[in-house]
Amino acid sequence: MGRIVTKEEFKTKIRPALKAENKTIALCHGVFDLVHPGHMIHFEQAGKMADVLVVSVTAAEYVRKGPGRPYFNDEMRLKFLSAIEYIDYVLLSEGYTVDDMVEAVEPDIYVKGSEYADEAADITGKIKEERELVEQHGGKVQYTGGQVYSSTKLINTAMSGLSEEVRHYMEDFIARHSMEEILEYAHNAEKLKVLVVGDVIVDRYTYCSVQGLMSKDMGYSARLRTTEEYLGGGGCGGKAPGRFLRGCHINVHYWKRRGNTPETF
Repeated sequence: MGRIVTKEEFKTKIRPALKAENKTIALCHGVFDLVHPGHMIHFEQAGKMADVLVVSVTAAEYVRKGPGRPYFNDEMRLKFLSAIEYIDYVLLSEGYTVDDMVEAVEPDIYVKGSEYADEAADITGKIKEERELVEQHGGKVQYTGGQVYSSTKLINTAMSGLSEEVRHYMEDFIARHSMEEILEYAHNAEKLKVLVVGDVIVDRYTYCSVQGLMSKDMGYSARLRTTEEYLGGGGCGGKAPGRFLRGCHINVHYWKRRGNTPETF
């Protein structure tokens, strides 16, 4: 069974002890929202690549897999991973990437599934970034084999938080369009000229620390901490096309009316 430990404990106590004993460390990382046979094969093979197998789990607040995800909370995911005999240590990763785990664990081998082996096919560039970070810390990336399953697909099918209408639409969309077709459409979007009609709104968020109630009023007395501003309205809509594809620069024009005079900028 695996032992649940903090990132700091592993970095300052466990890792130095393992290194002193010349033991090699393998690291697997993921959300692991629903452990399936593919994960078990992955962990079994990863465990044979090094003396110690560490599995890091992305904390719920950093999971970006759609509404209702992760289905299981941090405590539950840590608990059922720790019960798997192939795993020695389980850590919670508090970040959107694996960077904090690589820096804390410094694995000799960073293990990923075979579906990630084609670095050139990764449109996000994250696989390359992960490999380079692992190599900077003296490790290397290796891949496991076996049949590939998808936790997201299993959850969306059996335990979906989406409505029946949305699920049917998604299934129909996948049946009608291939990933290659979607990527081609996204790349062709760079040739488009986009006209955004609407008001440009600046949303301002002011964060304060409440000091207490005012002495002669029911209002709160607060101390200003920070202020953030974001484009809203037409401004937000205009930024969205440019973020549709990494490296895509779409020609966006805004049109608004000031008084009786239309303006484009």
